[in-house]
Amino acid sequence: MNKDVWKSLSEKEQEAFERAANFAYDQLGDVVNAALPEQIERLQADGAEVRILSDKEVSEWERITKYKDIQDKWLQEKIGAGSIKMPEVLKEIRRLIERD
Repeated sequence: MNKDVWKSLSEKEQEAFERAANFAYDQLGDVVNAALPEQIERLQADGAEVRILSDKEVSEWERITKYKDIQDKWLQEKIGAGSIKMPEVLKEIRRLIERD
């Protein structure tokens, strides 16, 4: 939806869209986690090379991108918008990255 259409909606309609988006975000983590192994297998079956970064590469990527700061800011925005499952989703994303 473009900005002009968004502005044309009533506050009640905008809030409804925000609730729907937050619900979708809350469900996304579970869906992605469940689908990841199958997605990797499909990519490999289709000839794609899937490479998991080494611990050293992950550390370097973290240092250069400062992605955790960006994730923390995103998390606060989602919590502020009422998305209650986002802390769990972010925790799982970080677990996958750090391979705990």
